Amino acid sequence: MKLLVANLGNRNIRYKGEFLSAKTFKSETANLLNNIKAEKPFLSANIINFAIEQLKNEGVVIDQVIMLASNQESDHDFQDTVYAAQILEIILGDQFGIPVSYKVFSANVADINAVTAAYRQYFKTIRNKLDCNEISKVIYLDAGGTPQQKFASKILFEYLFEPEQIAFYYADPEPDGSSHLRASEPREYRMIIDKENIASAIRVNGYRAALQTLHNSGILNEMPYLAKLLQFMDYRYQNTADRARKKCLEIMNEKKIRDIDFIKNYYFQHKSTESGQPLGSQYAAFEQVMSKADFSAICELYAIAQRHVQIKNYSQACLFFALFVENYLYAVIRYKLGIDLTANNYEQEVDRLKYVMESEYKNEVLRFYPMINISKNVPTNIKVSWIICDIDVHRKMIHSFMEVNYLYNDAMSLLFRWIYSHPDDLTELMHHFAFLADDPCTTALEAFNKISDRYNRFMNNKSHPGSNAIIEEVNRFIKSKYPERGPSVVYLDSLRNAYAHKAKSVDEKWLNFNYYKQIQGWGDLLGMPEQNIYEQMNEQFISLLK
Repeated sequence: MKLLVANLGNRNIRYKGEFLSAKTFKSETANLLNNIKAEKPFLSANIINFAIEQLKNEGVVIDQVIMLASNQESDHDFQDTVYAAQILEIILGDQFGIPVSYKVFSANVADINAVTAAYRQYFKTIRNKLDCNEISKVIYLDAGGTPQQKFASKILFEYLFEPEQIAFYYADPEPDGSSHLRASEPREYRMIIDKENIASAIRVNGYRAALQTLHNSGILNEMPYLAKLLQFMDYRYQNTADRARKKCLEIMNEKKIRDIDFIKNYYFQHKSTESGQPLGSQYAAFEQVMSKADFSAICELYAIAQRHVQIKNYSQACLFFALFVENYLYAVIRYKLGIDLTANNYEQEVDRLKYVMESEYKNEVLRFYPMINISKNVPTNIKVSWIICDIDVHRKMIHSFMEVNYLYNDAMSLLFRWIYSHPDDLTELMHHFAFLADDPCTTALEAFNKISDRYNRFMNNKSHPGSNAIIEEVNRFIKSKYPERGPSVVYLDSLRNAYAHKAKSVDEKWLNFNYYKQIQGWGDLLGMPEQNIYEQMNEQFISLLK
């Protein structure tokens, strides 16, 4: 029995002769499936049907079809093919009179490692059927799906099956809308496919998957040093700096690869804390804010986060941007106060921080809103970092951290930030907040303290006749100054916590929030290179494969 296995994409089905929109593919196919009796005459298969017919003309009769479909456990699932698979099961079954089925996977189709792990278990069941002679041959059809799905299928079929058990076909589109199959002989093209698969994995930063392919190929016999490069790239991408530095030093002893730009540059960046040249070019602006080693480390975090955005892995991007914020704040406190909140005895360090802030910066702490107890958390560290260092570029960075942090986007926090940015604009405050006419102020900050006292007093006693008035006055003022503020905005810390603690994924809508411009601005302040370092590394590595 010959089995055809095909990844599904949004080009494998047509409705009234046209492809469905990628942005609404899942919902549209769900509606079509619910009305399949009425809609069936308007539905047709694409690619898979042409493949079955062409193979039959070549003397290869397909006895069964299995389609690989997606139904992700995430919000970024609008192109999932689970309903398309059910429609195609009906259409292809009726058209060819053979068993047609599908297997649904919940793995993130943009995560090469997750897809490979999910496919591996299922492909083993197919191999077992081959071993038991239930199937005589498997034909893999590259019919659709994400690059990660295609890569996972190719690598697993290539290495779980013997060459005589598997045949590969790729579909080339014809001008009339049909497809023409192109066969690829596993043995003849093994090296080419290996290199293509490695390159595909690297383009989406799947360094571990690329390394697995490399170890199972004949490429290492020709270029044994590639494994070390991939290990270094993976260590760097996983932010395991000690391992990356150790591997870089090892590579520097290899004559053939030590002059590769990204290796040489990394070596000199981390050669020493004093002479190293970080990814960001603006350390001079931060030299009174943090050590060069810490500056280099946060630049690495920013590059990783930026790369996750580029490959549309938004959940990981949020995690790494949040890590960037945390580590920036730790670096400032460590440099300015000699207090290390990342140390094993961090509880003692927090006690030291409390003492320093209460004894040396008491007045500044009292003036800073919101009032936060000193502890090891981002809102506290934002507050502390602002107070202990008034360097302009640092204040710009901290101000942007406030923009992306939920706690600093309540009404009174925004009022504080506006007043801090407009310290001489007392007239507007006096005009807007009527009660200040009976309680004159000499500075905007003094006015804020009086507004804050009144606001907090009435917030704690909402039955007081004046409570609604002050709340409405504050909200009106904030709305006029920050029109983008609203319940639809989900801040970076909220997204990070929802993903880390509740596995709620992040989609591309996040990029539309106004504060994302603040995040992009961090790279400008650091002087990050125009091209992301992982793009550079990937391009240079792939060039070695050619």
